[in-house]
Amino acid sequence: MIAGCGEEVLCAADRQARLMLRGVRPAEAVLDTDTFNEMDDQFALVFALLSPELLHLRAVTAAPFFNELSSGPADGMEKSYQEICRILALTGAPQSLAYRGSVSYLPDRDTPVESPAARRIVELAREAKRAGRVLHILAIAALTNVASALLLAPEIAESCVIVWLGGNPSDWPDCGEFNLKQDIAAVQVVFDSGTPLIHIPCVHGAETLLTTLAELEEHCAPFGRIGAGLYEVAKRFMNRQGSRIIWDISTVGIFAAPEAYTTELRPILKLGDDGRWRREPGRPFCRFVCRINRDPVFRILFEKIAAAALADHQGRSGEKVHFPA
Repeated sequence: MIAGCGEEVLCAADRQARLMLRGVRPAEAVLDTDTFNEMDDQFALVFALLSPELLHLRAVTAAPFFNELSSGPADGMEKSYQEICRILALTGAPQSLAYRGSVSYLPDRDTPVESPAARRIVELAREAKRAGRVLHILAIAALTNVASALLLAPEIAESCVIVWLGGNPSDWPDCGEFNLKQDIAAVQVVFDSGTPLIHIPCVHGAETLLTTLAELEEHCAPFGRIGAGLYEVAKRFMNRQGSRIIWDISTVGIFAAPEAYTTELRPILKLGDDGRWRREPGRPFCRFVCRINRDPVFRILFEKIAAAALADHQGRSGEKVHFPA
């Protein structure tokens, strides 16, 4: 029991936070991704596409980002959109899944950034509510598109669960994690919206999802177009001496290997304008990921890549992995 919180409140919070783990499979899902930003988004997108028994992926939305790989948020979003389209083509998934997102970060906590991505999220959330389902938003980037959707249609908070990879735990001295600091206002909107939330922090959470180029050479490179394509992406970012964290697969992995995740109920923190977490009384609860056992997550991912290669080899047209439209 958490001090100062009644049993009935905890039970309600737990029911909300566990919707994505206890719901009907495949789960209706959107993947919101800054796909060109690094190499981990490509792995997460492939993982989601190769898991139709777990996720009915309804949209892949391009998020803005700004670093050395882009000239600004709009350029980062467009490059991510093009990379999404490339991965969809690589896997044989329909291009209609891809949606362009926000061309800028939120100007403030009250103003959405209109985009096809935000509108699609609203549309799918309303559709899910009419059907008595839940839309799962797997967010692996700045939360601009997701926050914009919530500002455009606040009522969709009732029919969504957000699984966000971003930020660090409140006791960690460095709050300037990339997904968080890119759009602080967007994090504030999402964390204040009341939407059921599964929060996967980077430190002590997704940081366990380490791999090496040698491991990817063994488990990806020999396995068809998809495996070879992921290995080629990895080679651009990795060298043979080091390891790298494939952060973003954490959001798909929680569907594929929930037993690998250690979680607990925690009050949703308040994010200040300085980008630092604050504790406030009366906040709703989220399910917070404390630790991930990396081995089951990578094992399932590699098995799916190998199975896709086998299916493609056995029949170039008729036996490909099926991706729901």
